[in-house]
Amino acid sequence: MKTRPPAPLGLSLALLLLSLSPLALHAEHLRELVYDSYAGFSDGTNRGTALSDEGVLSSAPSLGDLVDLSKFDADQIWAVLPVGSAYYVGTAPKGDLFRVSAGGAVERAATFKESHVYALAKNGKNEVFAATSPDGKIYKVGGGGKSEVWFEPKEKYIWALAFDKDGNLYAATGTNGKIYKITGQNKGAVFASTDEVHIRSLAFDGKGGLLAGSAESGILYRVATDGSFVALASTGAQEINQIVPAADGAVWFSTVGKAKSPAAKSGGDDKEKEALLSLLAKSGLPSLKRGDASGGDGDDAKASRFPVVAGVGGSRVWRFDAASGAQPLWVAPVGEPVLALALSPSPDGNGIVAGTGGEGYLYRIDLRGRATRLLKLDGMALSTVTPLDGSSQPQYLLGGSHPAFLKLVGGPRRDAAFYESGVLDAGSFTTWGAVRAEGEGTFRIETRSGNTPKPDASWYPWTALRENRSVSPAARYFQYRLDPGANGSVTRVSVSYLPKNLPPRISRIALLDPGVGYLSVPPAPQPPQAKTADQIYQDVFGSGMRTGSPSHYQPVFSRGYRTAVWRAVDPNGDTLLYSLSCKAEGEKEWRLLAKELNDPVFSWDTTGWPDGRYRLKVTASDKPSNPDADALADTLVGSVFLIDNTAPEIRVESGRARAVAFTVTDEASGIASISVSKDGNDFKDLVPVENTLDPRKQSFRYELKEGEVLYIRAEDQSGNVASFLVKP
Repeated sequence: MKTRPPAPLGLSLALLLLSLSPLALHAEHLRELVYDSYAGFSDGTNRGTALSDEGVLSSAPSLGDLVDLSKFDADQIWAVLPVGSAYYVGTAPKGDLFRVSAGGAVERAATFKESHVYALAKNGKNEVFAATSPDGKIYKVGGGGKSEVWFEPKEKYIWALAFDKDGNLYAATGTNGKIYKITGQNKGAVFASTDEVHIRSLAFDGKGGLLAGSAESGILYRVATDGSFVALASTGAQEINQIVPAADGAVWFSTVGKAKSPAAKSGGDDKEKEALLSLLAKSGLPSLKRGDASGGDGDDAKASRFPVVAGVGGSRVWRFDAASGAQPLWVAPVGEPVLALALSPSPDGNGIVAGTGGEGYLYRIDLRGRATRLLKLDGMALSTVTPLDGSSQPQYLLGGSHPAFLKLVGGPRRDAAFYESGVLDAGSFTTWGAVRAEGEGTFRIETRSGNTPKPDASWYPWTALRENRSVSPAARYFQYRLDPGANGSVTRVSVSYLPKNLPPRISRIALLDPGVGYLSVPPAPQPPQAKTADQIYQDVFGSGMRTGSPSHYQPVFSRGYRTAVWRAVDPNGDTLLYSLSCKAEGEKEWRLLAKELNDPVFSWDTTGWPDGRYRLKVTASDKPSNPDADALADTLVGSVFLIDNTAPEIRVESGRARAVAFTVTDEASGIASISVSKDGNDFKDLVPVENTLDPRKQSFRYELKEGEVLYIRAEDQSGNVASFLVKP
């Protein structure tokens, strides 16, 4: 049997400190939470309030329900077309086309054999045309629920429709990347054929030029009157799904996903991919490759709403103009693919509004790429945004999915506007204090509290502040909501709170092997590090918390050293001080061993201690973070451990000539190793004789030649060593 080498024991302390020590948290008696950035406010919910990139809360356009089409078995809305005072709405998954009046009355204008109505368009006579998929057809919609096939391109998908000024209809298709020109019923032909798998979007600019967005390489094309085309931008995205020309000649468009590459590996932005795949999962359309004309009846037919989804990356809003080319102005949050675009007035000129999937956000984006979050639809994918003409202020009709709905944004406000914060978890029972808002205007603030992580009927009701103080009862969880007023804005909100002091908890005490000690050493001073401009920017505007250097300990390997390590946590995050006491088995009184320890580790020399069995008691106090009268403590008694300062006993017995027989005894920690040497230098382990495999007492026999000497070395488990010299 060999003594374990000391080096791994140093590693064991490091591992124990990592697993047992709590995070160093600096606690203040009175705490304050501050909201003053987009990141701070973004966890909350905007109801009639907007949140800008600069972290400013302000009043947002009103939001009202127009109609819930899920009552008509519609789950998704993919196209909305204003015609006169009504709206035509293309839906899935039953291929219904609805006509909705301005007052919200609904009639089913048509039901098609195909499951999805992806595109709608009207000509100069206000005649409505609908494109369906899969196995797409273009229908002319008549009155009384009747419709007729206008053109069948023999393509799997028809993604977009657009009329030119002469009344010709253009159709974007997949999976062969073609654009068709239809001049009359059953009169159509391929107008442009690209190398792409899909043409996903179409629009005419102010000069009558045709723009097209593709998948699966995300290319923006300008198509000439003869069908030839030129690429205006290659985005590196998987597809361009929306194109919106602006009055100044610029073109806004949105992209989703990352373009496929033969060398690309799977993976990438997993969160974005997961969110878009989740959005696609309910559609019922297959994910098809170029030229696939199958009916998609298998499991793949339920896989995706879009033609390709592999390699999904971040979703972006772009702006193209002749002077600067295509520039990505805004990147959507992870999990929020941009599904809809519409022009919007902004302080810098013509901006854009963008609707996203995932949680269903509506953003306003200006020419500098600064975004303001206008509203959230609580888990409903926002799939269409349609600007409405003829109003004194901007109004939009929002179409959404899961379930299918139409909502009206803008116009006179019909409900209360407020911002509702995310749930603040104080970690323990807490008294809530002052709540203050800074900005412009007069604000109305209410608060509520509760003891469940998610607000429910058990929470205390919303109550108004009194002299800037919350009157919500003490509880672990807390929310505030505020109304910035019609023309007000809020830049900062602070919440003060005082957690109830809870005692620390010691959950475990561990002792390292005998002979291992650790002495605290101060860390070497580090010179200030040079920083780049980017690093300075991150220090100012980035996230994270800087902490001081942790304590360092130098290992010491020497007989008699013992090291105790313990785990202690404080529910309030208070700074803790420790004391250590000990007593021998059978004693009643504890003797103080160490006090005012800052770290949960302590080493001491036991060479002067009597042999025996002992216990340690650790006391943890939160006194450094609390007044003496409020300080609390916890105590834990560890398991019995042995102190053994007595070396093994070697007894040489009489025996035959030229043979040495001896016995080694250690009644405390037990025998660790026995070794012998004939020259006192080269020691070799010796195996005990048969039937003496007892760690407390072992017998040995060793043959010697005449005139030889024998050095005997015996070590016990506590590192104590005995020796004996056998002479001729």
